[in-house]
Amino acid sequence: MHVRDAAAGYAEEQKAQVEKVLGELEVLSKPRIEVLNKIDLLSPEERQALRERAKAGGEAAVSALTREGLDDLLRLIDNALFTDPVIEAEFKIPQHEGAVLAAIEAGMVVHTRDYEGNLVRISATGPASLVGRMRRFRSREG
Repeated sequence: MHVRDAAAGYAEEQKAQVEKVLGELEVLSKPRIEVLNKIDLLSPEERQALRERAKAGGEAAVSALTREGLDDLLRLIDNALFTDPVIEAEFKIPQHEGAVLAAIEAGMVVHTRDYEGNLVRISATGPASLVGRMRRFRSREG
């Protein structure tokens, strides 16, 4: 999600800078949701025009303060999740694989965690793309 200040005069410059960094990281092709926040600071005419432009461009114009536009944002999130469905998985991970354990903790909902010797057995729900990156640690049952 890329959140920008819709009321700031530099929102397009900010977008260009973020895209430059994403390009340097070679992740520009990754899906993202553009969110234009603080629409409550705009005049009613500006707000309506921005909401129409955002909707046509696949963006969300919202106010975190007043919650206006959050339904549109939630629809965009739902559509993005459809492209990377949430699935359940079981993992057996050696305790010395700290980066893997941290990635699961950060990117998935962990339901259970048990310790078997030097292994951590985790049952979790998360995006299929992340589960796929952890496939070498997946249990046969999961």
